[in-house]
Amino acid sequence: MILTRSTLRVVAVVASALFVCLAAVATAGTRTVPLDDAAWTTQDEAIGDGTLAFEEHLGRRALKLSGGATMKGVVFADGVIEFDVAFENTRGFAGVIFRRPDSRDGENFYLRSHQSGNPDANQYTPIFNGLSAWQIYYGPQYATPAEYRYDAWMRVRVIVRGDEAEFHLDGEPILHVDDLLREPIAGGVSLWTNVAPAWFSAITVSDEPAEFELEPAPAPTMERGAITEWEVSEELSWHELAGADRLDPDWIGKLEWTPLAVERNGIANLARVADQAEGRTVLARVTLPAEHARELRFGFSDEVRAYVDGRLVFAGDDTYASRDYRFLGTVGLYDTLFTEPGNEPVTFVFAVREGFGGWAVAAAAPRSVPTRMTVETKEDPLGEKLHQVLVEHEREGFSGAVVAAVGGEPILEAGYGLADRGRGTAFTPDTVAQIGSITKPITALAVLDLALAGEVELDAPVGRYVPDAAPPARDVTIHQLLTHTSGMPEYCGPDRKPYSLEELLRKCMGERLRFEPGTRWAYSNAGYSVLGALVEAVSGRELQEQLDAEVLAPSRLASISYYPPEDAEYARGYDGGVDRGVVSDVIRELGGDFWAFKGNGGMQA
Repeated sequence: MILTRSTLRVVAVVASALFVCLAAVATAGTRTVPLDDAAWTTQDEAIGDGTLAFEEHLGRRALKLSGGATMKGVVFADGVIEFDVAFENTRGFAGVIFRRPDSRDGENFYLRSHQSGNPDANQYTPIFNGLSAWQIYYGPQYATPAEYRYDAWMRVRVIVRGDEAEFHLDGEPILHVDDLLREPIAGGVSLWTNVAPAWFSAITVSDEPAEFELEPAPAPTMERGAITEWEVSEELSWHELAGADRLDPDWIGKLEWTPLAVERNGIANLARVADQAEGRTVLARVTLPAEHARELRFGFSDEVRAYVDGRLVFAGDDTYASRDYRFLGTVGLYDTLFTEPGNEPVTFVFAVREGFGGWAVAAAAPRSVPTRMTVETKEDPLGEKLHQVLVEHEREGFSGAVVAAVGGEPILEAGYGLADRGRGTAFTPDTVAQIGSITKPITALAVLDLALAGEVELDAPVGRYVPDAAPPARDVTIHQLLTHTSGMPEYCGPDRKPYSLEELLRKCMGERLRFEPGTRWAYSNAGYSVLGALVEAVSGRELQEQLDAEVLAPSRLASISYYPPEDAEYARGYDGGVDRGVVSDVIRELGGDFWAFKGNGGMQA
């Protein structure tokens, strides 16, 4: 039998179904997991088959575990997992994997018994296709210091809700992860150990909600010029490439390729799209315009062979402990490729082999200067001077389009920098870009237009015009909403999650105000969403329709919209170097339920 990628995926689906059958009864309320053979299965591909025993330990009945063991009859999505764990003062790992759709995937949290008090005393990491990835997800967003008590029971509490989780030890929160990296789907729950055994007791699983107590660490930052999307080949054998100093273009052309976006830290987790094959090797490629390709910093895990336009130029090995026992092999931009100056695009291909702890590639071209796409200076000295200033800012990272005029006569129309860093697409004056909170003054103009028409009074409570508004915010005035003095919260909910008008008016307006309205100033996105709801309620039109008719078209700003043409050339949004995508895609996905940012952001021009 020949195993193709398609065959492997079918096998994976069957394996997933069998795994979930072991957990056929969803958790209802809080259930205690029995400490007997009937409650556990020990076959597991991702964490290794387990060996378990039930015995007395530290004064109570306990599960002694080496390897992995999965709870039978438990399906978990959101809620709380709790257990007591005890281990000795020796090198070892003990943890829990949850939301497991099959034996090769899940969300993983564990304690490193030998790292007590160190920054990596514990770890959150996803598991994709049987591969854990701590070499990719490291730092304060994924690991924190914690002090362990040896030969004693410690209580571990895992709170999960949506794409967030919080981990507690002995009653204290130690880590809040605000972006669980797998889809939030229900699945099984497993306990596991490695190197040394550990003991578990008082194990409970609940679907009851619990509140988070800890703020997440600041989001990881992406290197300037980071490659944000790769093409990844089907799985190959490392031995197939080990002797190749050139890549045959015909062979490359016959491979199956899958697009892969990088993580928030700029690193591509190859296990997201690739299964484990013999040698566990894939090709990751990116093509850059010549002006961006002069110098490419890169990183990988664990072995790599780097090709430029098909020619081998670098080979390296960053396997865990390959230098000495302290070498972790975590991924960073520690190596650099240089190319000859030229005019043609350059294709970089990295053959990456996984060994242990993360299958990854990352790269950035931070010193590249994008080519200006469109400039019309009208032979005006001021336009040329402005252009030179913008070129200097472009070299420092500025991206955008600029149209300048004097006395109604254009003196400069130009695009600078990259609209899409992953694909190397340059900004032009025709690029559609999101304007973020500049949406707010447009909403404010719509409100003032209604006031000038005598349809609203600025000092009246907003509840007079929006009947479904809930207290206490229904009693704040329109003027207070316009001036950020209402006391409403900064946000209603996450921008990229569905939020209906009803939820805005009931849930968000029903939250406790931060202060007595009119006594302080505090920025409120939520307040401007309420103003957007006010415009719709008073005008009887959808917000964009009212803005088009009364604000944008009369001001010759008709290109500003929540709904630009789908075939437009879009600029991607970046936050601290992290690619946040195109807001139009989010709006289309959410349908009409984008009130978390409608009225306060999300428009594009």
